Amino acid sequence: MKIKETPLKDCYIIEPTVFEDERGYFFEKFNEKDLKNSPG
Repeated sequence: MKIKETPLKDCYIIEPTVFEDERGYFFEKFNEKDLKNSPG
């Protein structure tokens, strides 16, 4: 998961990491541990 800061105070863009193979794709849409360790 990538968390990018924006010029707005306390506003972030959250981009999930997408894992893809011949069967399709998977991404984790929410991870409380990652969000707790994020900036801000």
